[in-house]
Amino acid sequence: MSLCKACHQPLILQFEPDSEDESLSPPEDQPPIPDDLHLPCSCHFHWQCLLDQSPTGMQENLNILPHLTEESHLLSHPSHRPARALHTLSSEGDTSGLLELLADADSDPEITLSLPQLLSFRDPLNNSKTALHVALENTQEEIFWLLLWLASGVHTSVFPEQVVQSCEGVGLPRRQTVPKEEDLRFIPDGEGSTPGRYCVELGGAWKQYAERLGMV
Repeated sequence: MSLCKACHQPLILQFEPDSEDESLSPPEDQPPIPDDLHLPCSCHFHWQCLLDQSPTGMQENLNILPHLTEESHLLSHPSHRPARALHTLSSEGDTSGLLELLADADSDPEITLSLPQLLSFRDPLNNSKTALHVALENTQEEIFWLLLWLASGVHTSVFPEQVVQSCEGVGLPRRQTVPKEEDLRFIPDGEGSTPGRYCVELGGAWKQYAERLGMV
C-alpha cells in the first residue's frame, strides 16, 4: 500500500475514539475508508496533509502541482537540489547567496555535483535552462557577469572589477580553460535558444554584451 508523502502513514481515514460519544466511532468490523489523493506527479497524500503543506493556509487560485512536481523530482534526484537553489538565487539576483553556495560546493557533503556541473546544470523542470538563461530572463546583470566569470572563456580583461573581487574574495578562482560544452554562452535551453539569443531579444545593452562577449 502507498503511504502519504507528508506523514508516511497508510492512506486511510484515521478515527480517534470519542470518549464522550462512542456511537460516533466506526464499527470495528468496518473495512478501512480510503483517504488517498493521487496527484499527476505520482505522489499520494491524505487530503488534510496536503492542505497542511501550505504554511499560509488556503490560497485562492494557487496551483500546487508545480511545487509537488518539483519536490517529487528532487526526492528522486537529490543531487539536483543545490543546482535548483543556484537557479533560484540567479533569478532573484542574490549574489551573496550564490557566491556562498558555490564557494561551499567542494566541502559540503550534500552537494555531490562538481562546481562545473553545478554551473552548467540544465534544469529539466524549467525547459532545460541554465542559471545564465534564468539570470537573463530576470535581467540580473551582476549575476550575468558572475556566471560568465566562473563558467565561460570570455577574456578576463572585460569583466567589471567588482565581479572579480567578489569571486576572489570567497575563494572562487577562475578556471584557466572552460570546455565549450561547459561554457554557459553556448549551452542551449530546451528549445535550442542560447543565452546569446536571449540577449538579442532583450536588446539594448544586453545585445551589445552578447556581441562583445562572442555570444552571437
